[in-house]
Amino acid sequence: MNRTMQTLLLALTIPAMAMLAACDREAAEGDYEAAPAADTPPIVATTRPEAPMPPEATEPETDALAFTEMDTNQDGGIAMDELSDDDMLHQHFSVADADGDGMLSEAEVDQHLADMGM
Repeated sequence: MNRTMQTLLLALTIPAMAMLAACDREAAEGDYEAAPAADTPPIVATTRPEAPMPPEATEPETDALAFTEMDTNQDGGIAMDELSDDDMLHQHFSVADADGDGMLSEAEVDQHLADMGM
């Protein structure tokens, strides 16, 4: 073997031996996780069952009970001042008030929700 080949072989051997020595030191110090025994069954990933889907025919967010609750003065209609500023019906009041009387009837609310696909 010529000198170049010996140098190359030595250059590859030294790092490999250093890595082996480091592995042995970790094993001796217990800094590794033991591989499972040959008779240990493999770990199988499991998935959670999917949550049941809600029924497709759900009631709109503003149903009869909610209409009654929004009609705080119980006069059979919802005026703008009975709705909070961030309520969808407050923001769409003029569109939902089909007859323009300044009051949303239950039928107008239902129609507006239907028009919006709710």
